[in-house]
Amino acid sequence: MNCQTYRQHCTLEPNSRQPDFLSHKQNCSACAAFTKDMLWFDQTLVEALKVDIPDGLSERILQGQSNNTSAGLFVKLSNLLKLPPRPIIAFALMIIGVFTALWWWQADTIFLKREIITYVENTAPVLGESEVPEAELRGMFKAIGAQLTGELGQVNFCELLTLGGHNSAHIVLSGTKGPINVLFIRDSQMSGPQNLSDGELKGVILSMASGNIVIIGSPEEPLDKIAERINEGVRWL
Repeated sequence: MNCQTYRQHCTLEPNSRQPDFLSHKQNCSACAAFTKDMLWFDQTLVEALKVDIPDGLSERILQGQSNNTSAGLFVKLSNLLKLPPRPIIAFALMIIGVFTALWWWQADTIFLKREIITYVENTAPVLGESEVPEAELRGMFKAIGAQLTGELGQVNFCELLTLGGHNSAHIVLSGTKGPINVLFIRDSQMSGPQNLSDGELKGVILSMASGNIVIIGSPEEPLDKIAERINEGVRWL
């Protein structure tokens, strides 16, 4: 089972006991962390859906079931709650819409954060010696609708990529404790600022008008200073 198959299965059944599922989770730290995120999200959704049942509602439901009429479900419910049927239907549709939107927003955020961690852990290059030419750096930012407006420091690597379906850019800066990965994700909607951590990596997610900036380095790296430099040096168009 590869990572993509594992995560598709995990999204539907995070508590699966299939042997190949368990074996992959044991041998892949990124997917194990992804599973924790999915279990947390499931629990959060369960808590959000908990509703206190009004006193006497069960008796009123039983009374409604014993009433053998041809009225529809919403009409029966409106009679039980002593409300007109139209507001009941509208309210039910609103609740469904709210929880559906909440689920997709939370799921997209969880998947994107996990994809970022996996990319940095398994794909991001080590810090090199050569510096990226400024013209190449400007061209990369232009491709995602941004502009280099200030000094970022020594940039040792840059490339365009796609994260969570969003056009993105990746640069590697020289930090005091090692390489610093900075990801510019166009049109993503993660809330920020918020911390991002996984094992030996520490990061921060910044919310911008046109997307997110994610800065990841070693735990000892002063990322707040890097964030100030990035905010001053890059402008979204």
